[in-house]
Amino acid sequence: MKKFTFYEVKVEEIEPGIVITDYGSQLVTPVLLADLLDRLLREWGETKIAMLTIAPSATEMGNFTAVIEEKNVSGFIVASAVLASNPLQRELVRVVHGQKQTAHPRRIFEEKEEALAWLREELAKH
Repeated sequence: MKKFTFYEVKVEEIEPGIVITDYGSQLVTPVLLADLLDRLLREWGETKIAMLTIAPSATEMGNFTAVIEEKNVSGFIVASAVLASNPLQRELVRVVHGQKQTAHPRRIFEEKEEALAWLREELAKH
């Protein structure tokens, strides 16, 4: 299973096909997201993955869906979950997710285990 740091983002495949991207204190921008998606595609290629994102410091969130669509990641990302631990962060993510649908399902979770269970279910469909 793969594990690496991309800039300051920790990326870890915790079980086959389940990938966690933890931005820590790194400020998440659309440019960083685009670069990370390129790296994930290089690492996993055509292998299907389900991704859990932990990103407490996101900016320009309205552009994230556009970046995801531009990179056409639905070929290898089958589902994505965002772990949002506080109410303000959850609301910001909800607003962004509500702006435009992506080709793969996305959900917001407060609890990591609940998010992982959902990602496993989604990955099993592919």
